[in-house]
Amino acid sequence: MKKIAAAAAIALAIATSAAIVSPAAAMPLDKKIDHCERCKDKRGEEFKKDPIKFLEEKKSRILKLMQEGKIDKDVAQKAIEKIDKKIEEIKEFQNLPLEKKREVLINKYKDRMAEMVKKGKIKQDEADKKMKEFIEKINSWDGKGYPIFHHKK
Repeated sequence: MKKIAAAAAIALAIATSAAIVSPAAAMPLDKKIDHCERCKDKRGEEFKKDPIKFLEEKKSRILKLMQEGKIDKDVAQKAIEKIDKKIEEIKEFQNLPLEKKREVLINKYKDRMAEMVKKGKIKQDEADKKMKEFIEKINSWDGKGYPIFHHKK
């Protein structure tokens, strides 16, 4: 009986301490939003309208954090290099004609679906369904801005 009581006390202590240090537990309720709700946030809309301007602003925020000593110089440099690379990719993408843009996006998505099937994350029929839905969205896209139809999980 004493062993059961001790085990229960230990389990309770572990469970409550995990809840206390868990970032999700510390997060305010309004921050615990559904994954798809993030698609609707202001920054996502700004990125879709003018992705280059959005990334330039992000780069300046990183530089400011580095100057304030809140992030390490190496971390900031890596982030800025990544942003600069993304800006170049977007500029190249924006210069493509609409049909080529659609082709590029569909091929990238097709490769991603094939990789997910290969890793066993989704089944082939699910990938085919997602691919069909994606192609429909791409074909109805006007080619302006930068299309965001989903977030990576």
